[in-house]
Formats: sequence, C-alpha cells, structure tokens
Amino acid sequence: MNLVTISCVDPTIGLTNRAKYFAIVTGSIDLDTHAIYLRWAHRGRYEAPDQVRLIAEHFREWRPIGIGIEETFWQVSLIQDLRRFHPDVITFPINRRKQGNADTGARAMGLAARYEQGRIFHPDRVDARGNDTGVDAWLTPFEDELLAFTGQKGRDDYTDQVSAWTDVVDALSALAAPYAARQREPVYSSFGWDVTAPADIAVGA
Repeated sequence: MNLVTISCVDPTIGLTNRAKYFAIVTGSIDLDTHAIYLRWAHRGRYEAPDQVRLIAEHFREWRPIGIGIEETFWQVSLIQDLRRFHPDVITFPINRRKQGNADTGARAMGLAARYEQGRIFHPDRVDARGNDTGVDAWLTPFEDELLAFTGQKGRDDYTDQVSAWTDVVDALSALAAPYAARQREPVYSSFGWDVTAPADIAVGA
C-alpha cells in the first residue's frame, strides 16, 4: 500500500448535553488503488484550550500530512492558537462557504456515492484469528451517527463526525487526483513537514 493520511476537525463550543460535539476523524488513501480507509474517529465536548491540546496530541500520534480545520468564525482563533503554541502541527484550511458547499447533507452525497462504489473501508472489529482489535468503542458511535444521518435540517441529532469525515474523504480524493495524473510520480516532495498549509490539499482555497 502507498498510504497518505489526513485528519479533519469539526470544532464547536459548548459543554451542555444539547451542544454539538467536537469531532476529529482520520482517514488514509491508497494512492495506487484510490481505496479510502477510515482509521480513527472521536467526538466529545471540550473547551477551546482542550480542543487545541487534543488536536496537537492527535497530530503527534497519527502524523497525518495535515489536519483540516474549518476557517470561519471562532475556528480561526483555534488555528492561530495551534500555530502559536504547537508550531509543529500542520494545518490546512477548509472553507466550505467559499466552495459553495457548506451544507453537510449536500457534501455527504459524494460520500454516499463512494460507499456505494465500494471505495471506502472501515476497520475490522476482529482480526483473522478472531481477536478483538479494540476499535469498537469509537467505531460503533461513528457508524451509528453515519447510518442515522439524513441530511435534512432539523432531523439529525448530531452530524459532527459525518461532517469531519466528508472533509477527510474530499481532501484525500483531491490529493489523489493530481497524483494519478502525474502517473505515479512521488508526491511526498510536495508535503514537507515545514509546510503550514499544503497547497494540494487546501480544500476550498
């Protein structure tokens, strides 16, 4: 496999039971086959400083080529805090309004199409020997939210992980397209660790 990994964040502020969740989702794409793999997902309710810390910790554990964060409203300060206090963390902006595709339901249509085409894979809960792989604790809530998602305003309780996952899949697909056009030319030279916002994956830029 020739895997490249990207994470995306759907940040929010609020700690009450009615508040939306902060969500971070990680996926990888095989640049040779264009198969997309869900690697990890998490949601929770955190204050802004804790979100900064969690994103930095996630980056150092998973080492994605970048973490996408929506660049609107207060989320801009989240990106600024990451750059100030965790300069090793590579982020890239997601501007859905500039894309003209801010609605999660509309964006999820492309996600659904890729599932129908058999291009997206989730991790197995047990390995070939029947041993628990330890993914069920996060995978079940993720799949529950995904399967319950309708895309209709006012009908979905939570869409945070779905939103972040659509951003991941869109970014991975955008990354793979120029790679295929270059006929398997190595791409890592375009994504040095000193780059703040890799141009090839600046979604909506």
